[in-house]
Amino acid sequence: KVFFTDYGQIPKVERCDMDGQNRTKLVDSKIVFPHGITLDLVSKLVYWADAYLDYIEVVDYEGKNRHTIIQGLL
Repeated sequence: KVFFTDYGQIPKVERCDMDGQNRTKLVDSKIVFPHGITLDLVSKLVYWADAYLDYIEVVDYEGKNRHTIIQGLL
């Protein structure tokens, strides 16, 4: 799988297959300028920073269990 962010008109965190097929939105709400994405391969978690909203958040590979790690100190 490939995990990536998009901060265009509809900001989001997504995943897809290596050939670009089967795109799946993991996060598409309360997100403005996502970047700095990283993966925890063991726990199957996706972390990203939002430069506009000033937070680091995490979600699982299915887009569930989203929560804020840190906010306001970036």
